[in-house]
Amino acid sequence: MDYLNLQLLFLRAKNALPIPVYNRADREKIIIFINLYESVNGLAERGLGRPANQCRLLVADALSPFIELANRLEDPKDKEKFINLICQAVEAFHEPTAEHQARVAKACQIITRNLPEPFESKALALAARLHDFGKIGWPNWMFIVSKSEAQRLIPAHHFISLYFLEAIHFLRPAAEIVRTHHAYDGYPIGCRPEEMTLESQILSAADYLDAMLYPRGYQNGPLLSRHEALAKVAERSYDPAILRVISEHLDDF
Repeated sequence: MDYLNLQLLFLRAKNALPIPVYNRADREKIIIFINLYESVNGLAERGLGRPANQCRLLVADALSPFIELANRLEDPKDKEKFINLICQAVEAFHEPTAEHQARVAKACQIITRNLPEPFESKALALAARLHDFGKIGWPNWMFIVSKSEAQRLIPAHHFISLYFLEAIHFLRPAAEIVRTHHAYDGYPIGCRPEEMTLESQILSAADYLDAMLYPRGYQNGPLLSRHEALAKVAERSYDPAILRVISEHLDDF
């Protein structure tokens, strides 16, 4: 990594943190951010066209220090700190993706709380907060080229997110939700929409809706109105109760 890119990462990381950069803990977080970024960046291209088992090994090898650290955690507070660190790392390196994950997490909560049988799901909340972690594995050029040029690498973020979450014991329930939530988009290969659990359908619907309503920092095209986006979501065979909640609370998304 050249000097200018390193400085840019430091500045982005600083802006993602609520404490001054001269604080020792802040410096340690910045170092972790940079190590994490260097471990993930480029994985998308390296995994392109490889079978699932090879992609799983690729992620496990590249992120082994972080996976091993997470799997040693026992205190729930330490686990939450780790999750927050991952979210902050995404914010440091691509803020629109972090904002998207936060909105999707809120959307999932709106849906689950307003279903005919409301429920709370920690796994779904984690899946929403972390489902696009793998986008920091995209090469930097992904954010400045046209949609057609970027299209071949877009699905690669999914295997990075999935296999990272899958490798950490307290994030495996979230990984199962993440695994199928792109079934309507055609990946992972062989995954069918009918395999989606209710939680995966909720994540999928919230993710799809948000992608049509807000800029994402890449492949920026015209955004849709809420009613136009709702019509697109309704074209997919989600549970009717999910569609009903989205329709009734459309202005909240």
